[in-house]
Amino acid sequence: MTYEDALTETVSQITDDYSSSRMKSFFVNNLTLIVVISLVVIALIVLTILYRKKIMFYIHKKPV
Repeated sequence: MTYEDALTETVSQITDDYSSSRMKSFFVNNLTLIVVISLVVIALIVLTILYRKKIMFYIHKKPV
């Protein structure tokens, strides 16, 4: 078995797993959880950006 064969086999296994009904039902069942987690992550990113901008603002405001 060559490297390319192993790679294509792995990729096809992964895509088969994703297309299987088990994965679909997992995503449907945990949709709320996924949405909540993504919202929390987005909120954290936004807060971090705002916090950094505030810090930069204070640094620029202070006379060096």
